Amino acid sequence: DPVLVFDADGALYLSWINLYITYVNQSPDSLRAALYWAKSTDGGKTFQFDELNKFGGKVFSFKYTNNPQLTQMLDKQWMAADKSKSQWRNSVYTSAVYINQSGFTSSLQLHIYRKRANEENFNLQPTIINTTGTTIVQFGSIDVDDTGKVHYTFYGSNGSAQTLYHCVSKDGGVT
Repeated sequence: DPVLVFDADGALYLSWINLYITYVNQSPDSLRAALYWAKSTDGGKTFQFDELNKFGGKVFSFKYTNNPQLTQMLDKQWMAADKSKSQWRNSVYTSAVYINQSGFTSSLQLHIYRKRANEENFNLQPTIINTTGTTIVQFGSIDVDDTGKVHYTFYGSNGSAQTLYHCVSKDGGVT
C-alpha cells in the first residue's frame, strides 16, 4: 500500500506497509507487520530510509501458526503535507487505522502521526481520533487546506448506521 506526498519544498515522502513472515530452519516462525516511511530530496530517484522509520515505533509480531492472524497492526494509511503559509508549513501528516484484535472482539482506532518541518522524524505518539460508539472505522482521508487546518474524513459504523465523518485540527494535528 504505497502512499506518496510532496511537501512545499519538493521533498517526497513515501509510506508503505511491510507484511512478512520470518523463518527459522526453513520453517515459518513469526508473522510481522510494520508501517514504514522514507524521504527523497531528489524527486524520488533515491530515498533516505532507516529501519527505525516506523509509525508507532514498532513492528507487530506474532508466532506463526497454521492459521496465522495479526492481532495488531497499522493499516489503510494516507498522507498529506502542509503547503500553506501557516506556522505548520511543511509539516507532513500520516493517518492510519490501528487494529487491535482480541478473540472475537476487535478495536479500531484512527491514528494521526505528524512530522514538523524542523524535525527529522514523525512523532511516535499519534493523535487518536475519537471513534466512540463506532465498531468499524475505515477509509481515512487526510488533507491540509490553504490556512494550515488539517482535515480528516473517514467512514464509521456502529453496526446499524453508517456515517461519513469529518473532523478538523486547527493546531497542526495535535487535536
